[in-house]
Amino acid sequence: MERFLGRSGYAEDRILEFFARLIGDQFFVQKKDILVKDEGINYRSPLIAALIESYIEDLNASVTSKMSGSEEGTGEKQARIRALVLTEHEEVLANLRKLFAIAHFDSLIVSSDEALKEANKALSERAIVAMPASLFLAATQGFGLKAREFGFVVIEGADLFGDMPSEVQRRIWGYLLPPWQRRAVLFAEHIGIRTKNMALDFANDP
Repeated sequence: MERFLGRSGYAEDRILEFFARLIGDQFFVQKKDILVKDEGINYRSPLIAALIESYIEDLNASVTSKMSGSEEGTGEKQARIRALVLTEHEEVLANLRKLFAIAHFDSLIVSSDEALKEANKALSERAIVAMPASLFLAATQGFGLKAREFGFVVIEGADLFGDMPSEVQRRIWGYLLPPWQRRAVLFAEHIGIRTKNMALDFANDP
């Protein structure tokens, strides 16, 4: 994660560096899904981009080391080296677009209904997809987003997701892999009962 922050111009930010080390230790070393509490959205975009890069590198290394396994198993593992970011903050989405370009990610940013219509096959082909949660159900139901191919899902603004009607939350979770088959990171400014309950439903022991 720190290597990405250095390439993208954030290496001198000590607060961001601290967050990156803490998140990296829990997510990659301790193998825990995590709920991150911060007091604003300024740091989220670089942390999300750094997490995604490290996740893909980590999983690619794991796949490479298991190439002696069956061809079918390897194909399944490769299919899940995909990351999905769901957010309602336009600022975060705009910053992710810039950072994904810096990192040369095979990515797609969907920021509007029009962009969703234009995405076409890219929804099912790009390794990384980021969009508002409000577009997610439309993307899965009518535009070919294969949500169960994403092995890593980021919820940016978990406190906002926690305020969604429970039936909408359940519909979204139903399209994704179950928590024990994917990794998850959630970011929230405020962590109340609803946010905690949503995180427990969404992630694997966050």
